[in-house]
Amino acid sequence: MPSRGASPLVPRRLRSEADLALLALRLRASRPPSSSVIRVCGETPCRAKGSLGLLGSLRKTCHDLGVDPKSRPVRMSGCRGLCARGPIVGIGDPEAFHMDVTSK
Repeated sequence: MPSRGASPLVPRRLRSEADLALLALRLRASRPPSSSVIRVCGETPCRAKGSLGLLGSLRKTCHDLGVDPKSRPVRMSGCRGLCARGPIVGIGDPEAFHMDVTSK
C-alpha cells in the first residue's frame, strides 16, 4: 500500500527488476507522448530575451484555443546550447527546435 501522499503509480518499495520495469511502464503511460509537448527554454540567456513571457503567451493561447494542457503541455526546458539564438522552443521531437521565437 502506498504511503500517505505518495503517488498511486509508485509502490512503497521496489523488490525486483520486474517491479522497476513495471513502474517505468506505468510512469510512461501516465505522461503525454513527447511528440505533444511544447518546450520553452528557461535558462538565463533565453529569459533575458523574453522566454518567460513567451511561455505565458503560449500557455494562454493554448488555453484560449481550448487545448487540454494534459494532452499538449507547455513546459519550461533546459538549455539547448544556442543561447545567442534564443528564445528556443521545441515542439514534439526533442531534437527539433525553433530559434529566435517571439510571441508576435
